[in-house]
Amino acid sequence: MISWLVVASPRRTYTWVMTDESKLRAEFDRFDTDKNGYIDEGEFRELVKALGVDISSQAVATAYLAIDVNGNKRIEFGEFSAWWVKYQGG
Repeated sequence: MISWLVVASPRRTYTWVMTDESKLRAEFDRFDTDKNGYIDEGEFRELVKALGVDISSQAVATAYLAIDVNGNKRIEFGEFSAWWVKYQGG
């Protein structure tokens, strides 16, 4: 089943977001630019920029640590998926 959400974003009034797992995997893979299976802090900074969020470097670092639930200094797909759905309002 495919579900869609309408999301307000800073750069657009509304964005349609598909929340099925294959689309989430595609988004994860898009930001995992070195294809090592996780999103490092530099890749996360690019993700934040792509979402149009304008926050300080310190806030990005804090958010990164919050998403990295298991504390291994990398965001794995499960952590990304949980955060993405929450961020998108799902």
